[in-house]
Amino acid sequence: MAQQVSEALPRAEILVTDTNEQLVRSRKPGRIRAIADDVMFPRLNLYQGASLIYSLHPPGEILHALEKLAIGIGADLLVVPISDERHDLPQDRWRELVVRGRIVGWLLNKRDR
Repeated sequence: MAQQVSEALPRAEILVTDTNEQLVRSRKPGRIRAIADDVMFPRLNLYQGASLIYSLHPPGEILHALEKLAIGIGADLLVVPISDERHDLPQDRWRELVVRGRIVGWLLNKRDR
């Protein structure tokens, strides 16, 4: 998915993080940087200056940590669920992204907080 984002936004800096150090090391060097980090205990300096945090199919138990990270660095947060699941996202702060009647993501916009 990072490759598609990179192609769609060629001037954007893309940083991919995962807790799996071996997976991160297997990434080929290029325009997309990959770093091992745990969103539950993030190294905030890695994310400073980011305008968007994007999470593809996150387990529900890390959503609060993603939200805290986005708020902490002043970024928007886009979550793409596995299906139309909503988890426990507060409706007053999160907006559904709907395409052809299907929920394709949830957006926590920094302006709406």
